Amino acid sequence: MLDFLGRAGLLICAVIIVFLARRLHSKASGKAEKTQKTIATVAVFFGGLAMLGTVAGDWMATVTKASPFIAAAAFILAAGGLFIDWWTDKKPDKFAFWCALALPLAIVFGLGQLSTLGEELQESGDRVQTTLDGGR
Repeated sequence: MLDFLGRAGLLICAVIIVFLARRLHSKASGKAEKTQKTIATVAVFFGGLAMLGTVAGDWMATVTKASPFIAAAAFILAAGGLFIDWWTDKKPDKFAFWCALALPLAIVFGLGQLSTLGEELQESGDRVQTTLDGGR
């Protein structure tokens, strides 16, 4: 019961952080717009960490093993989207904001699966090379 209450309290805190960060991000304007959007994006990342804390458990390992490529793709999308959007104009737009929210979960699920994805790509490349060489 205490574990449930702790997770519920963490979820409430996470929702509040995400709500306040979204409000700051959407209301940002003027000279401090870049700073406000950056602060909001960092805050929503911490909100995502808090949300991850509410759902973390043993079930995560089985889900990751069931779909390693989806997990790796989610990590690449979240990290890449955040980096590219932030890098292009030095101001995190809505896409970067939502990527920052998804990034903690994508890190937990996808970062460990990048090696599996690399091994699969290497194996596929070897099969293509063998086919191109005429099966030698």
